[in-house]
Amino acid sequence: MTVHAFRLEEAGFTRPQVEALSAFLDTQAATKVDVLDAKADLKEEIVALRHDMETGFAALRTELKDDIAALRDELKGDVATLRHDMETGLATLRTELKDDIAALRDELKGDIAALRDELKGDIAALRAELKGDIAALRHDMETGLATLRHDMETGFAALRTELKDDIAANRSELMIHRWMLGTVLTLQVGILVKLFMA
Repeated sequence: MTVHAFRLEEAGFTRPQVEALSAFLDTQAATKVDVLDAKADLKEEIVALRHDMETGFAALRTELKDDIAALRDELKGDVATLRHDMETGLATLRTELKDDIAALRDELKGDIAALRDELKGDIAALRAELKGDIAALRHDMETGLATLRHDMETGFAALRTELKDDIAANRSELMIHRWMLGTVLTLQVGILVKLFMA
């Protein structure tokens, strides 16, 4: 027995316990050969693991390349479809806008033409009304002027006759009659001016 076994007995273990523990430790102890064999096994396992990893990485790389290529093709298709849809939508929108603008232009042309005709009618009616008013005003002025001229001529004739008679009857009253005549003429002219100014 070893020194350690005696120390175990001194510590309180029985001899059978110490021998059993010693036998167990002997069976569990690894020899140098066992260590070399384990190292060789580990190397083989590491080589196999490296090979498996490289193979897995290669397969994963290939799979990813295939997935990326498929995704690229899919995205190209989606982009092409989207471009086609956008072009189609823009073309449709352009056509609709052109049609709407053309319809609006035609509608506005009709409205403008109707408004032009309406304005022409209103202007023609206003012109005719103004012509009628001007003609009536001209007629009234001509009638008034003719009446005034007749009245003035009649008054002047009567006044001339009366003045002649008065001058023949009484020369001394000539100055008074002349003054009266001037006054009457002044009043008549004032009335005439007022009528023209009215």
